[in-house]
Parts: sequence; structure tokens; C-alpha cells
Amino acid sequence: MTPSGGYAREIEAFVNLKSEMRKSSESMQSYIMRRRRWWALLKQLDSTINLSTENRGDMLLDAARIQPWQRQMILTSTGNSTELKKVEDALMEQMSDYRKSERG
Repeated sequence: MTPSGGYAREIEAFVNLKSEMRKSSESMQSYIMRRRRWWALLKQLDSTINLSTENRGDMLLDAARIQPWQRQMILTSTGNSTELKKVEDALMEQMSDYRKSERG
């Protein structure tokens, strides 16, 4: 069935879930791995879904629960690219200890 068929509402709800936001105690690595699993599951639900890696990178940043200045730092390090792999790498490199430093 295509997205315009019976699964359209389910897929739209799945894409918009607040549960895809990074949890307050979640490490960046766990968050990125969870988003990768989310994408694989979404593709299983409907193999015709296609998002550019730039859109997926932007979505990853949007749901990462980082401060605006941190987002800008990530984008600066990627040359203002939102390509998924570049964003994942930058988040892992620059934000991997972020939660640890917040907890003390």
C-alpha cells in the first residue's frame, strides 16, 4: 500500500511522535542509534518513503534538544551542511560529553 493509502495516517503520526525527541538523560550516541532504528522501521512500514539526507540531518538536529548556540556550532563545523552523516559525526564529536557535564 502507498502512503496515500491506508497507512498514510499511521506513518504521519509515527513521523511526528514526540518520542523521537532526544530524552533529557539520553546520550547523543543512544539518540543517534535510536533515530537510525526509527528510520529503518519507517522504511519497513513504507518502502516508498524517501527523505534526503539533508532533511534527515535537519530533523536529527531539531529533535536533539540542544541549545541554539550549540546547533550553530554543529552547523559551523559541518560547513553549514545538514547532510545526515556530517551532522551525526559532529553531534557525536562535540556533544558526546554534554549530558555528563550537565550532571556534574
